[in-house]
Amino acid sequence: MKKLILAFTVFSAVTTALKAQSIDNVKKMYMYERYNTAATEAQNIIKSAPANAEAYYWAIVNLINNGKNTEANNLVNAGLAATKNDPLVTAAAATVDLFNAKKEDAKAKFEAAYAAAGKKAKAPIILAIGRAHGSVGKSKAEVPYAEAKLKELIAKESNNAEAITLLGDVYRRGENGASKAVPEYMTALRANAAYPVAAFRLGQIYQAQDNCGPMKENYTKATTIDANFMPAWREMFEVYGNKESSCFDFNAAKSYLSNYTAATDQGIETDKITLKFLYFNNENAKAIEQVNNIEKKYGQNTDADVYLYKALAAKGMGDSITAKSTFDYYFKVQNPEKVTYRQYKYAGDIAATIVGKELEAIPYYQNAIALEPDAKANIGAYNGIVDVYEKKKDYTNAAIELKKLTSTLSTVTQSQYYKLGRLYNSNKDYANSVATFTEMFSKYTSDFRAPLWIARNYAETDTTFNGDAVTHFNTYIDMVKADSVRNKQGLSEAYTYLTVYNGNKNNKPAALEYLQKLKWIDPNSSAINQLEQFLGTAPKPAPTPKPATPVAKPPVKTGTAAATKTTVTKTATTKTAAAPKTTTTKTTTKAPVKKG
Repeated sequence: MKKLILAFTVFSAVTTALKAQSIDNVKKMYMYERYNTAATEAQNIIKSAPANAEAYYWAIVNLINNGKNTEANNLVNAGLAATKNDPLVTAAAATVDLFNAKKEDAKAKFEAAYAAAGKKAKAPIILAIGRAHGSVGKSKAEVPYAEAKLKELIAKESNNAEAITLLGDVYRRGENGASKAVPEYMTALRANAAYPVAAFRLGQIYQAQDNCGPMKENYTKATTIDANFMPAWREMFEVYGNKESSCFDFNAAKSYLSNYTAATDQGIETDKITLKFLYFNNENAKAIEQVNNIEKKYGQNTDADVYLYKALAAKGMGDSITAKSTFDYYFKVQNPEKVTYRQYKYAGDIAATIVGKELEAIPYYQNAIALEPDAKANIGAYNGIVDVYEKKKDYTNAAIELKKLTSTLSTVTQSQYYKLGRLYNSNKDYANSVATFTEMFSKYTSDFRAPLWIARNYAETDTTFNGDAVTHFNTYIDMVKADSVRNKQGLSEAYTYLTVYNGNKNNKPAALEYLQKLKWIDPNSSAINQLEQFLGTAPKPAPTPKPATPVAKPPVKTGTAAATKTTVTKTATTKTAAAPKTTTTKTTTKAPVKKG
């Protein structure tokens, strides 16, 4: 009997260990973003243990992350019934609601799960709250709510790397998310240097910023921690293989291919890898053929990702129309939670090239910005909108969009100030143009373009010559006169303006001095003659000589030789009277303003 009891005890311990081991593997597959495998393994556990709440939770979460909403909903109902409304399954139900944009229902269920869990069981519920809000689309996340719950757990478990990383994920769903998330991911790595997700998240942030060095450093760190960490292998393969990326290096991409293939799920995933490889290798026609093969093989179960690469391959073949329509289909069939900023950005870039339909690019760019509210990461999309409006000569909206961007940036670059100031000027919004270039000059004091454009804006409106532009033209002259050849156009414009200004102010010596400088810097300037006329210094034209009276020759009779003696008729020289002096009436002249 004792042997039987002992054997049963050992069997129970082994069974429990196997179940725990299986759940641990499900969690690992979730971390690896191998959602199909994770969901399948969790459902297999449920078959042998129908009341296992943890298995239900992980099966539901993996299904919803893989876009299988119907299956997830069905499993929620079965799980709640089988586990008698276990708090963890209730948290899974809340996750499904959140992904379906039912924020209030989700929050109510999360709170119910939190209240029902005992003191020692609240941590898994809090992690479930963080996991849901950190992976759902930005418009669906309740950042303050999830933040408060995670901070409660972190206060008790300061070395909980998963909780700290999830807090970073939640921050990324809000404004300026990247800047707030980076410290959390770094803290998570200090708490547990062997947690690959934190390093991977840092890599994602730098990837969004096209910052290739730190991106690679952190992705490599993730794969060094765990050689099977598929998401890092995938991203390195895709970012280095993708021609749309500033980090493009196909040889580097190929070096990651075998690791990516080995770490991913087989079947549709490996078929997708083949598709990506063909596209990255510029075999666009073969890539589209691979899409057709995948559609035949999987039918309605064709992964939406294949249409992303079909769109990119069509773009690579120069077929923007097909590329745009395929992107539209991709956005229709893809799980919204899996659509990224970069994909909408690519679609916008494609649409912007279609002549006559450039404005159709703007909604794509706007969707990209909505998915990535962090200012450092969405610059490309904002620039896309600005460029489309500028191309259509809609300078009002171009300036509005660029101002939206610069107002969210902690540091505005010289080129951003310069473009915004010029857009205002093109829209004849001279006051805002002056304000923009003034702010630019206060931060970039060596950039001589700022005082030049401030002067140009004042010159446009200085009809009474009150001198608003004078100081700024002189500032510009002082900054660039040492390099007069390179700055010929700006100096010519400044000297022209200052000549007219001083002439209108009856300061003829100063006007003549600036005119002489203009002649020196730009002797072929079309304004010189006009300015000389204005100042009364134009050289007087030489008098036209009076033609001599022709001498009539006698007719020569036929058959008679012409006379050999020439008769010279002396013409009296007449003295020309001096022209009367003319009194010049001075008029106010406006200097022409060149744009360049």
